[in-house]
Amino acid sequence: MSTGLWIVIELITNAIESYIMLDFIVQYLGFKTEEKKWKYFQWICWGILFAEITFFTLPSKVEFFSVLVSMTICFIFSLLCLQGKTLQIVYTVFLSIILDVLTAVISGGICGLLFDSSWYQVYLGRDVSRIILLVFSKVLYFYLSRLILRFKFRSDTSVAWWIMLSLNPLVSAILLFCIVMIAHDTLQKYLIYILIAAFSILILNIVTYWIFIRSQKDNQKQIEYKISLEKERTKKQFAEELKASNQQLHALRHDLKSYHTSLLSLLRNNHPEGAIKLLEENLDYIDQTRRFIFTDNILVDGVINNKIALLQDERVKTTFSVSSLKTIAESSLNEMDLCLILDNLLENILDYYKSNPKTDTKEVYFELFENSRFIRIIVKNSISGSVLKGNEKLFTTKKDKNLHGFGIPKVKKLVKKYNGIINIFEENGFFCVDLILYFKLK
Repeated sequence: MSTGLWIVIELITNAIESYIMLDFIVQYLGFKTEEKKWKYFQWICWGILFAEITFFTLPSKVEFFSVLVSMTICFIFSLLCLQGKTLQIVYTVFLSIILDVLTAVISGGICGLLFDSSWYQVYLGRDVSRIILLVFSKVLYFYLSRLILRFKFRSDTSVAWWIMLSLNPLVSAILLFCIVMIAHDTLQKYLIYILIAAFSILILNIVTYWIFIRSQKDNQKQIEYKISLEKERTKKQFAEELKASNQQLHALRHDLKSYHTSLLSLLRNNHPEGAIKLLEENLDYIDQTRRFIFTDNILVDGVINNKIALLQDERVKTTFSVSSLKTIAESSLNEMDLCLILDNLLENILDYYKSNPKTDTKEVYFELFENSRFIRIIVKNSISGSVLKGNEKLFTTKKDKNLHGFGIPKVKKLVKKYNGIINIFEENGFFCVDLILYFKLK
């Protein structure tokens, strides 16, 4: 194969290597702002990094110096354009460079075993083994860097999907090796075709991953659309609740006038016992009027207020204490996950009282507050007998499970998603759930 063609091969692989290296750092740390200028800086840095890697392509006495130069270029770029403290930037740059070196060493070792030669011979050669080394090392570097990003940001993508995606480079390597073995006796004759096959496999892997990421983004857009629909539904629901509350307020004003008239009549006719009884009934009636919770999050407000109204319809005494949730919109916590947790917890209580209408006292205590690191939710409801006894895992006992919420098991799964803590217990005639969800601000 001509020297010019090998130079083209080296340039292509170096361009891919430098892009993967820099893109990993950018994805890991993130730009300081959403301004387009940072993208331009990224491309400039990629050009410098590409030139540096190309200059030190062959192993030499200055190879270690090449690694240091690459780290320096990436560090300066990260310091100027990306988020994170200095130590975090150093760690990320070091991780990206070391990952590149390790994948090159691992790939060289595998190719050396396959072709019965040393790593150094494979690295210096200008034959099929060198082509396979270049393709395999870059594919491995790409996938390992994406896998690390996946665990850092805890993507909702299932492990099964990632396993299937990880099979891509493995199958590609086996396929390329089979091609080489089939053409073993005529390698030089068909070297150009093997080269085309190798880079086609590399491109196919990149395109496959791109399709995967694109489908994830499309899925995220669908989720955001569903959230917007849910917000609209919640607004309408909230408006209906306000209307119902306004009607109840008018009725209360009318009833209060009647109560005061009756109370005045009882006092004038010297019937204090009747007046006291009337006042107690009046206070109980006022206590049952609808109240509204405001957390600065319309979805959460909709869920809580809807459940409060339903609980009060069941004549359940409710005590709610909440704080503002303004920071949720700027955090890693998905507000739909929070709403699912709240909906399941409160729906469970509602179902319990509907299933146990003869419960002596119906009382619910609910507390929700957050700071810059976590949200804590405490829910307690009075019970007539132990719920945990005989059903410690709290699986639903309803006949038609498809028509109801997922209950506590679903809540536990969501708490685990955010590395949270959940404590379920019973005390003083109350069933209690105390949980914490951790999040990071964007």
